[in-house]
Amino acid sequence: MASSVLLPTTLREAYLLFGRSKDLTSRYDVLISPAELCVDAAGKALIFRHENQGAASWGILLDSLQDDDPAVFSRTDLVDKSAERWEGRLERLSLCFVEIVLSESLHADEELCDFLDADGSDVEWLEENFVRLPFPVYPIGDEQNGSRWFLGQRCPRSTSSPRTLWPPRGSRVSRVAGRP
Repeated sequence: MASSVLLPTTLREAYLLFGRSKDLTSRYDVLISPAELCVDAAGKALIFRHENQGAASWGILLDSLQDDDPAVFSRTDLVDKSAERWEGRLERLSLCFVEIVLSESLHADEELCDFLDADGSDVEWLEENFVRLPFPVYPIGDEQNGSRWFLGQRCPRSTSSPRTLWPPRGSRVSRVAGRP
């Protein structure tokens, strides 16, 4: 990364606050270190995060680097590179870092977390029994299938689509799926 580029305030502050805390930022997907920040091959975005298998990246469009809290975009890695597009993920980088910490917490010790391919009744039960956090649905514009966050008595829960649920192991939703 060219040293002449001034990073957005929110990105600098996030690296200072918890950038070295892998348990908060890189249990599953990877927050790139400041020294490894790079611009994508098309020259459109500063990449700061990669999906754990390299299938996607998160970035800030270069023309918004001067903003203190710019929007975040994601790009799926495709075989046909000409089809790759930066698509809106969250309207502010600060929200993205909240999402990073929340989502990485779902990948904690397997004794505590679980994955469930939920059906409509599980999601409906979640919506009826837990408090939806005041966090925007993402990616931007995907109200029907986007991720939402809920808070229960013991921990956060997330739906990353209407059919995917991240409950704590041993919870009612986890037991419905036959998991202890």
